[in-house]
Amino acid sequence: MNTKAIQTTLDACLNDGDLSELNQIIIPSEGVFLTGSVVMYSGQELYVESGGLLLGSENEEDYPLIDILPSYGTGRDVDSDLRYRPLIFGENLTHVAVSGSGVIDGNGGLWWQKHFKHELEWSRPRLIEFMYSEDITVQHLTLQNAAFWTVHPYASSRILVQGLTILAPGYAPNTDGVDPDSCKDVIIQDCYFSLGDDGVAIKSGYNEYGRDFATPSENIYIRNITIDPQFDNLSTNGISIGSEMSGGVRNVTIEDVRIVGCEAGLYIKSDEGRGGIVEDISYRNIYLNRTLQAVKFVMHYSYRRQLGEGNEAQRSKHTSHTPEDETIPTFRNIQVRDVYGEFIAQAGMITGLEDSFMKNVSITNVTLNGALGFYCQYAIGTYDNVSPSLDDCFVAP
Repeated sequence: MNTKAIQTTLDACLNDGDLSELNQIIIPSEGVFLTGSVVMYSGQELYVESGGLLLGSENEEDYPLIDILPSYGTGRDVDSDLRYRPLIFGENLTHVAVSGSGVIDGNGGLWWQKHFKHELEWSRPRLIEFMYSEDITVQHLTLQNAAFWTVHPYASSRILVQGLTILAPGYAPNTDGVDPDSCKDVIIQDCYFSLGDDGVAIKSGYNEYGRDFATPSENIYIRNITIDPQFDNLSTNGISIGSEMSGGVRNVTIEDVRIVGCEAGLYIKSDEGRGGIVEDISYRNIYLNRTLQAVKFVMHYSYRRQLGEGNEAQRSKHTSHTPEDETIPTFRNIQVRDVYGEFIAQAGMITGLEDSFMKNVSITNVTLNGALGFYCQYAIGTYDNVSPSLDDCFVAP
């Protein structure tokens, strides 16, 4: 077990000078280095050399318990007031990096089994998480088999994620690739994802906890990524916003993306109770293949598949609300253009709520070769050069 040696080195390599000149802690090129959770500091770079493997422990005791995230109010996968500290962790940092050309492996198999058997008392550890930090870089590594989310910047800014290969089996639960959560000024580029859940999932907290935390995810640029899971396990989505978006998500650009074999390709999801505003979202130059639903913007989120005319039983549970009700989500100003898909089961589903119409949706130059067309409800938008046709789908603006 190498936890003590790695943590002692991190503790000894504190940066007392120019934090932008990072002190480098190297995981060597030969050998497997088994470790529990370690904590990084400002001005440090954890660098895994080619051929080096940093391997997470399977033992729960090697991950100290820390507080749950304030914007969630509970453990994300277990209803709890504590969670296991991530494998690589830091908070209140400036200038920190995890990089190299080696491998960081979360060794998640036993964690996944315990999750499926409901044997865990606390929420599983993320692979890499930095909280309340700025100038974060995660790059050029292979990250695999996370026990839970893989890269999770939280309430942080100026984040660069690039050149990553992120892997997990198709059955591995909640193994999202990159989840910027209440973050701003984020770039995610030049990455490959093959996982058991969303490639990228932009978040900002859950229900009243997220609204009280009141920190949106904003100014996010995603480009040149491929998402290609082993198989669709009903949760393997391409790029998602939500469903935990109660603090708001705005100013997101997604372009030059390839999505293969997913449940939903371009996915914005929320539900009554969430509140929050999703706005100013742009998708362009997207290729999709063998995807169940190419475009899925829904304000009645459910884990169940929703094809054809949607889940009427679930929507029937909606109740009347006043216009100013903060629990009602808002989607507006969403642009989709230059999208091509083949072997698509359904072109898309775009559904707002009776009390909160989706507004200003624009779909242009989109061709989706599939068996079913678009289904829309409570959505106001425009379209041009779209196949299958969106005729009679939107409410006119």
